[in-house]
Amino acid sequence: MNRTRSFAYSLSVHPVLFKVPLLGWEVYSYGVLLGVSLLVAWFLVHRWARREGLPRETVADAFVIGAVAGLTGARLLYVLINAGEFENPLRIVQIGQGGLTAWGGLLGGALASWLFLRRKRLRAWPWFDAAVPAVMLGLTFTGLGSFLHGSDFGRPSDTLAWAVQFPAGTPAFEWHDRAYGLAAQGIAWSRPVHPVQLYAAATGLLLFGLVLLVRRRRAFGGQVFLLGTIAFSGAVFILETFRGDPKRGWIWLWSVSQVIALAVCVAAIAGYIVRWRRARRDPAKAFEMGPGLEAAIEEDRKARNSRPPPE
Repeated sequence: MNRTRSFAYSLSVHPVLFKVPLLGWEVYSYGVLLGVSLLVAWFLVHRWARREGLPRETVADAFVIGAVAGLTGARLLYVLINAGEFENPLRIVQIGQGGLTAWGGLLGGALASWLFLRRKRLRAWPWFDAAVPAVMLGLTFTGLGSFLHGSDFGRPSDTLAWAVQFPAGTPAFEWHDRAYGLAAQGIAWSRPVHPVQLYAAATGLLLFGLVLLVRRRRAFGGQVFLLGTIAFSGAVFILETFRGDPKRGWIWLWSVSQVIALAVCVAAIAGYIVRWRRARRDPAKAFEMGPGLEAAIEEDRKARNSRPPPE
């Protein structure tokens, strides 16, 4: 409890990156890294989706729809789990300081993009295969953002050599202050905790490398997505055991994220078996794009031709 502050944290944390001159608006590190993750995802998904054979306009529309639905789902699940925080409804739309759940975002984005592609009579597997590497990198960016903000912190450990401490004003300190009365003791830093946000960031990079390897040897559409989902679910389940923040929701002995991870993992394993069997039975349809591909290509061509030429 009397341990000195962590060297790693004192060099790394910047909850507020800067203030907008004259206006005085605070720009939070979590919001900036969330924006960077979406920007990186835009370029990566476009590149890989085009390689899958999806038309440019379809890719752009699916990305925007998936991103908006993902952010909405991520926020709504967090609000449902922590409804007591939102007596002021305006706080629901303030996501720059965190307050998003990974599963809400992933499930919301996947469902919305699937519905969009289904309406265009296109298979969703090529899109999911193109999008899943960017999702893994998103775990890296949001993990770093949470670390800089001091949220989604790990469970306490007084013996861990690489444990970190968070200063007064961060969610980690505020929670430990309520639990242990730190401020009353003149302590300005949280208890030492697992840097679980950095664990998540490193895990995202590992999963990104894994899905890129799978892309090179895949045998059917959806293989990258399904294997990535299985690995992601397992990683989230394990990472949750190192978390110490209370804003996760619990179902008996497991957090909400762990329960969802188990359900998604089982569904992904079942989906993988079904897709693998179908690919072996009819290899010609392993990478089928859907009956609406020609119409989508023609729609894409018309959209590009209708744009005025650059001056």
